[in-house]
Amino acid sequence: MYSAPPHAQEMISALSRFIRNDVIPQLQPYQQFQSKVAINLLEILRREFHSRGEISERQRQRLQRILDSEVDDLAQLNSQLLDKLRGGDVTCTDMLVKRHIQQSLEENLSISNPRWLEPY
Repeated sequence: MYSAPPHAQEMISALSRFIRNDVIPQLQPYQQFQSKVAINLLEILRREFHSRGEISERQRQRLQRILDSEVDDLAQLNSQLLDKLRGGDVTCTDMLVKRHIQQSLEENLSISNPRWLEPY
């Protein structure tokens, strides 16, 4: 019976667990620290694989709405927004812009460091 290979997120999670549970206890303190850094990087990659596409699509749609643009490239849309902010055509006090910036920061933090989103 054919069994599909595991998804990248599953492999990354398994590798993180292995390093955390089996490797780190065998290491000296400095190597333990470096291994924990490696685990954090693996977890960022796992979240990136899982969420980046959806997040980029939401950001693209918001920017198209703000800029009244049909451009599909997210980097181009971000560049256009920066140009409009620098030129004074839009401001950070504009509610759509402010909401987009806040949502984009939260979305990006959900990948890079979701604990920063937790309330104090």
